[in-house]
Amino acid sequence: MKHNKKLLRYLQSIGILEHGTDEQINQTKKEFWKQEDKARLKRFRSSHQRKEVSLSQKEFDTLAIAAKRHGVQLGTFIRLAALAYVKAEFLLPSDSRIQELEIALRRIGNNINQLTRHVHQQGMTQEDLSAFQNKLNELEDRVAHALRQPIPLKDFLSQLLKKQPEYAEVLEQVLNEFRNDHQNK
Repeated sequence: MKHNKKLLRYLQSIGILEHGTDEQINQTKKEFWKQEDKARLKRFRSSHQRKEVSLSQKEFDTLAIAAKRHGVQLGTFIRLAALAYVKAEFLLPSDSRIQELEIALRRIGNNINQLTRHVHQQGMTQEDLSAFQNKLNELEDRVAHALRQPIPLKDFLSQLLKKQPEYAEVLEQVLNEFRNDHQNK
């Protein structure tokens, strides 16, 4: 809406609305938006650094797949992934991990509702409330930690192999390829 007001003021200031044909007005609108886009790009370039990165085809394909899984453009993904790595934070895939947390939070909400009902029916002591608050704070800390701190690779692999033992073969194959690549260098 703000942009439309700016366009309208521009069109009024040059008098095209009163004296121009529909075709002239449309052409002037196109020129206005072209100028706006150039100005926006100039502001962006003056406030952002641009760096070029060279990737092998395999690296490119790997990053392109990951970017698609995260639902962002490749350049955006590379920037977000690099920043997450430097900050030792997670770059979550679009929905899977977040949906798990949402389900957990809904369960907590249900538990809170049940506790509220219990308090209204039977009462609750100050110690009960303090214990509940401590558990809630602990949960909040655990969620924040889970979202921001990457799980160590060894732990991740152990959990993965416990859940899906068939990945042991895939992991073995990757390690063999890695060893072969480094022995040939």
